[in-house]
Amino acid sequence: MRITLGKKARVKNWPYDLSEGNSERHFDGVGDWSYGVGTVVPSKDTFAYIDLSFDDEDSTTEGEAPLEEQTLDIGGTPEDPVLFVQDDPDSCPDAEFRR
Repeated sequence: MRITLGKKARVKNWPYDLSEGNSERHFDGVGDWSYGVGTVVPSKDTFAYIDLSFDDEDSTTEGEAPLEEQTLDIGGTPEDPVLFVQDDPDSCPDAEFRR
């Protein structure tokens, strides 16, 4: 799968549900994205993330755009940024994207 972040988020071969990891349903489409910072309670450590939302009208695979927001965590370094999905902090990420 591929993700391109510009004025819009563009995805290709994106799984319908990132949390399933091996989802059989994929789509190509365009959506909105936003950057955010969250806080881990009670330690008050902060983490960066990107929210992706897709509109079925902008999906090239009709009826397959997920209606719920997709969240990607941000890691790595400025020279080697990484976007990833991690449901369980005690395990490896479900999906990882590198430049």
